[in-house]
Amino acid sequence: MSKKRIAALAVAAALAGGTVGCGADMDYNQRADYLTKTGQRGAEAHERLKVQGAKVDKDRCEKVYVATVYDDIPSGGIADGGWRSEVKKTFVEACLSGNAATPAPSGSSTPTG
Repeated sequence: MSKKRIAALAVAAALAGGTVGCGADMDYNQRADYLTKTGQRGAEAHERLKVQGAKVDKDRCEKVYVATVYDDIPSGGIADGGWRSEVKKTFVEACLSGNAATPAPSGSSTPTG
């Protein structure tokens, strides 16, 4: 097994878990919370890749995203394709930059109160 494959698997194992369960569509605040956690996971992936001496690039960040986040994305209550794209973008950008800042979720719902 190549060192790159081992590094990707190690990152995937370290980042597994900590996701919101599937079920009913998420409201605005739940989507915002999920994007925040996804950004944190992306930033953690950045640090783990650096520690392992792996190159942090878009291709590698997308592979880590597929291995750690893709199958765990709950329904966002908006068009799933758009929601999944938003989650991927948040993770990959955080992975590339090492910063967990996240945008407000899209969708017609807005926070109340």
